[in-house]
Amino acid sequence: MNRIYRVVFNHTLGVWQAVSEVGKGRKKSKTHKSVQEPGLLGILSRLSGQAVLGSLLLVSTQVMANSLPTGGQVVTGNAAISQNGAVMDITQTTDKTAINWQSFNIGQGNTVNFHQPSASSVALNRVIGSDVSSIQGAINANGQVFLINPNGILFSPTAQVNVGGLVASTLDISTEDFLNGNYSFEGASSNAIINQGNITAANGGYIAMIAAKIENTGTITANAGDVLMGAGSKVTLDMGGPVKIQVEQKAIDALITNGGAIKADGGYIYLTAQAAGDLASTVINNTGIIQAQTLETGENGEIYLMGDMDNDQIQVAGTLDASAPVNGNGGFIETSAAKVDIQPGLQVTTKAENGQTGEWLIDPNDYTIAASGGDITGAQLGTNLASTNVTIQSVDGATSGNGDIFVNDEVTWTSGNTLTLSAIRNIEINSSIDASGGSGGKLVLEYGQGAVAASNTATYTINAPVSLNSGQNFSTKLGSNGTVIDYTVVTDRTGLEGMAAGLGGSYALGGDIDLSGSGWTPVGNSSTKFTGQFDGLGNRISNLTINSPHDFVGLFGIVASSSTVRNVGMENVSITTPGSNNVGGLAGINEGTVINSYMSGSVSGLNYVGGLVGWNLSIMLAGWWDGIYLEKSQIVLQRER
Repeated sequence: MNRIYRVVFNHTLGVWQAVSEVGKGRKKSKTHKSVQEPGLLGILSRLSGQAVLGSLLLVSTQVMANSLPTGGQVVTGNAAISQNGAVMDITQTTDKTAINWQSFNIGQGNTVNFHQPSASSVALNRVIGSDVSSIQGAINANGQVFLINPNGILFSPTAQVNVGGLVASTLDISTEDFLNGNYSFEGASSNAIINQGNITAANGGYIAMIAAKIENTGTITANAGDVLMGAGSKVTLDMGGPVKIQVEQKAIDALITNGGAIKADGGYIYLTAQAAGDLASTVINNTGIIQAQTLETGENGEIYLMGDMDNDQIQVAGTLDASAPVNGNGGFIETSAAKVDIQPGLQVTTKAENGQTGEWLIDPNDYTIAASGGDITGAQLGTNLASTNVTIQSVDGATSGNGDIFVNDEVTWTSGNTLTLSAIRNIEINSSIDASGGSGGKLVLEYGQGAVAASNTATYTINAPVSLNSGQNFSTKLGSNGTVIDYTVVTDRTGLEGMAAGLGGSYALGGDIDLSGSGWTPVGNSSTKFTGQFDGLGNRISNLTINSPHDFVGLFGIVASSSTVRNVGMENVSITTPGSNNVGGLAGINEGTVINSYMSGSVSGLNYVGGLVGWNLSIMLAGWWDGIYLEKSQIVLQRER
């Protein structure tokens, strides 16, 4: 699509108009008064080189200081229109009324007042002329105002809107649907809604903007209410539904940009856009402030930035704030699209000063945490984890991706917040995760969420150390209906030895552990096997030393068939048991599953002696050992990875 154009004056329409850059320029004739409106011309000049609003074709320069709406005709309901100087009063006596206007402009210093029967009353204002609506003055209403103009709507920096509720749309709605409360907006207009002013809804009210393109650089406020933006060619409002705005049909180059402030403390902010076409497209770009803080009375705020899961991309910078600065719990934030691109410097908070911290959900297809070339850097994620719980939830991409999550950059945080990685398929941790500082954080791995647990082949792989504080700070879940396994994180010798008192428990290493010093008593034996789960989280146990005449020797004596031991390194092992059977660095006998584990050092025994496992009766996946061991009195030098 050609996004380069020049501005010429159309004498027939009496407006400045955007045309092709090769179009013939025409000057405004001397018979037309020159209007000093640098703000509007400056807008065109500023936007003419931007793809974001390239299809905003008209911005009138004819909005005089005394301009007010013209040609008003009531088409349904009852309303009286009167004007006194710079003030127009529209007195509505029915609950709903619809008015067709030739133009709906409000010059700076001018005011349009809607007097309505109640806060639930609605006035539909439809522009049937060819002019953009330029709002430079004030709109006041005790009820709800709809402004429909397919040519585009501009709220200039001097605009002041104070209403019970507002819908601004370049898509049309039929009068019949309006009267029946079926708020479905549809049309082929590619023109934009731009807000540079101040738009405020009454407490508990709403502000909705519906167009192919929407830009906010001003301030939009609807405390305890809703701010809704939908970019598409058919958009439905359902103020009573769980999703209050929904894009039913996509629009070419649909885009919502926010560089200003959108605020709905104790309320609901929902921005949704869907672009037509097969190519990936950025549909939401936030660089400003979006705020829905919890009110002192406890009502949480919610923020949603939603693109299509097929191709759309959203870019998230600026500030997303659903915190609870006084009372109550933190709110909820969701950023969802096929690709969610987190920009450096993004501030996200759901922190509660006197309650529970809320959650930020990032919901893309595949997702990669990487220093470069990924979707978010480890440093950025660590910064955000200081002020919110974070859930990264991958989905199976419609056009690309498998629903995997990759951690390819170091992530560190010191708060008590939780990082949840929830993947349709696999999770792969290739760089370190450290939540062991300060009050310590929690790591949750949910894998294979695209299918039930039975026969689920999804995996999680840890190829770099995960550092956590001791306690209940790690859990896993396989499958959408799987059982959550809560692990007790251990960080020292005492914690490891404590496994013997709870052989059926689930344990994880929160860091490297050095077992230098006195000998080791294996966890589990022939009569009391280890029946729990053990995850080393990529950490190492070093200097395990055993000199014993007993059988079933290793860190574990016997690992039962119901157990899995994974992601642990056994380094500098020294086991000397000349008369013992079933001897290994990790386990004397494995009846369960050993995954992604290794051993280095020396092991000796009589029969069934191995480096990693003395006698393996089940499964070992991606395990390796390195050292010298004795098998039936024969010295064997081996190295296997």
